[in-house]
Amino acid sequence: MLETLQLYLIWAIIGSCVGSFLLLLLHRNKLLETSVTKWLAVVTSIIAVAALVTRIIAVGRLPFTTGLDFGFWLCALMLIISAVITIKQKVPVVGFLIYPIAVGLAIWMTSFSMEQTAVAPALRSYWLDFHVSTAIISYTTFLFSFVFSVMILVGGKKKFKNLPETEVLNEWAYRACIIGLALLTIVIITGAVWAEYAWGSFWSWDPKETWALITWLIYAMYIHLRLRGWSETKVAWVNVIGLVAVIFTLFGVSYLLPGLHSYIQ
Repeated sequence: MLETLQLYLIWAIIGSCVGSFLLLLLHRNKLLETSVTKWLAVVTSIIAVAALVTRIIAVGRLPFTTGLDFGFWLCALMLIISAVITIKQKVPVVGFLIYPIAVGLAIWMTSFSMEQTAVAPALRSYWLDFHVSTAIISYTTFLFSFVFSVMILVGGKKKFKNLPETEVLNEWAYRACIIGLALLTIVIITGAVWAEYAWGSFWSWDPKETWALITWLIYAMYIHLRLRGWSETKVAWVNVIGLVAVIFTLFGVSYLLPGLHSYIQ
């Protein structure tokens, strides 16, 4: 029963995100004057949280062991943050990027079986919850840093009245990146300690480890170049490259370069 409910809630996420996106398009010329997009952002985030809670109940623990589990957490976290930005910062246009991403992620989740699976021996550790939850938060903050950078690349408030000023977007992107990079540093360090415990080596150049390090280097470069005074547009492109690295680390590696972390598929 819970397996079926999880699937229904995933499709509810898809439906609510598509509906919210279409309403954003419908009200694109008066986004700041209408409240319907704000309420839909809240409803969509509530559905994502309900799906996550259902997943937790179904597996009987905090789910951090499979790609499907990643999907539930990512959907909930990105839609909650999107709702907060929509309401508190009065930037509903963030949904133009977040909703399609959430739809794509949710459609990918439907390819999984909703049934509970046995936990791999390497994952039976007290490191699991901290290591993986930190990674999820890190990648989500990188996502929003990317979203703010895209808003810069399309011209900010100078071209679209519903967008904040370029300087504001640049600062938001930078702060999100700082948080994401700090958390990714923790992810890499805790992963190395856990790897030594589980596999007998702090670093084995496993594809997932390697690409996490590549991602770290790209975002470290972003921060370095911004501090060196590069223009908002130039550093925004570095941020875009960073999210490509995040996506490949999360998904591409699992399918194209299987290794010690292949159990998350």
